[in-house]
Amino acid sequence: MASEKQVNILMKLLDEALKVVDLIELKLNSYEEMLQSVKEQMDQISESNHLIHLSNTNNVKLLSEIEFLVSHMDLAKGHIKALQEGDLSSSRGIEACTNAADALLQCVNVALRPGHDVLLAVQQQQQQRFSDLQENFARRLASHLNNVFVRQGHDQSSTLAQRSIELTLPNHHAFHRDLLRYAKLMEWLESTDYRKYEGLTKNCMDCLS
Repeated sequence: MASEKQVNILMKLLDEALKVVDLIELKLNSYEEMLQSVKEQMDQISESNHLIHLSNTNNVKLLSEIEFLVSHMDLAKGHIKALQEGDLSSSRGIEACTNAADALLQCVNVALRPGHDVLLAVQQQQQQRFSDLQENFARRLASHLNNVFVRQGHDQSSTLAQRSIELTLPNHHAFHRDLLRYAKLMEWLESTDYRKYEGLTKNCMDCLS
């Protein structure tokens, strides 16, 4: 009887212990689910941080590309005006046109980075706008210089006729000094439109010979 009573007490203790184990297991399962949820949230935060870092990196690169394009392919309005309307007869106008022509040449010859040439905006700006500016200014410059050569050729002929009466040779210094102002623009024309440059050179020789 005593043994049976002790066995019953032991069984009761075991039952209570099993209930405690079940309770602990439930709590452990709950903790595991909480930890899994925290892990998933941390993974999401880590992925979000990665995406944010990637986005920031891309934005920095994009800003760098935009700054490159703006700084190397943006022609000042003053240069554009000089190319279109600059006075090629005055020293100040010639200097403005020379500076504008050099700036335009830098824009045309800028070395684009990989991928820039496939951008439609870049193609349109560089190939159309700058090309049109260059072509129109080259035509305007060639026309002006042709007129200068013709005028100087006429003036030289008149001077030569006058000098022939006096049996003296004409002084070409004034002609050379006037043409020297266009030296840099002639170099620009040679590098951008050799056909016009060659025609100008021949016309100059014909008019002044």
